[in-house]
Amino acid sequence: MRYYYMVEIDLGDASLRDEFELFYSRKLDTLLGIEGFISCQRFEATHPCAGQQLAVWEIASPEILASEAYRNSGGPQSVPDAMVKQFTYWRRNIFSAGDEDIAVSDGAKLSVIDRLLDSALPLPPGYTTLSPVSLDRHMVERGVLAREDAPPAESREWQIRQMKALMPLRAA
Repeated sequence: MRYYYMVEIDLGDASLRDEFELFYSRKLDTLLGIEGFISCQRFEATHPCAGQQLAVWEIASPEILASEAYRNSGGPQSVPDAMVKQFTYWRRNIFSAGDEDIAVSDGAKLSVIDRLLDSALPLPPGYTTLSPVSLDRHMVERGVLAREDAPPAESREWQIRQMKALMPLRAA
C-alpha cells in the first residue's frame, strides 16, 4: 500500500512568492530527513482554481504525521504565522493509493479530480483512485492522471485541476 500526503495552498499575496519558495525548499530538506518521508514533488495549477500550489509527499504510513520528529520540525506549526495569514486556501489530506506510483515525469502534467459527493459520477477511466484516509478529507475520493498532456474532464460534481510540475520528483 502506498500513502500520499498532499498539501494544497493558495498564497494570497503574490509578493510573498519568493519567500514562500525559499521556505518550502527548506521544508523539503527537513521533511525528507524524517524517517517515513519517501519523496516529494511540487505542482502549480495551469488555470485559476482553489489549491494553486500542490505538494505530493509519498509517506510510509499515515502515522508518520503523528511522530515526534514530524511534530517537532515539520507540522503546520512550522509555517511562520505571517505566511499562514496570507494563505487563502490550505488543505492537507492523506490518501491511500494501493500500489500506484503517481510521480510525474519531466514535462508531464497532473490532472487532479476531486469527487465531492458520494452521489457524484465515478472518476473517468484511466485515473488512479486515491482514497482519503486522514486529515481534512474534504472529498469522497481523488483521481489523478499523469501524462504529457493531461486531458481535461468535465463535471459539475467534481473539482478539477490541471497541474504542471514545479520540480522533478525528489527522494529522501
